[in-house]
Amino acid sequence: MAQIPRSSALLRLFKRYTIIAVAAWTVAGAVIAGVWKVYEFQTEQARLLSESLSNQAEAIAERDEARSQAD
Repeated sequence: MAQIPRSSALLRLFKRYTIIAVAAWTVAGAVIAGVWKVYEFQTEQARLLSESLSNQAEAIAERDEARSQAD
């Protein structure tokens, strides 16, 4: 029975797990990027909503002040 050189067996093992590691790293990177984009989107939407509500509150305050001065 012929023995496989140890370096050859290690090389095959390394190649097998390298492919798996690269694939896992790629998938993990894609998931992290997706989560980050969702976070950025939600943060931007919250900022825009906050600005909109602030502008509306200022407009209402100005309207009420104008009404009180007109009376």
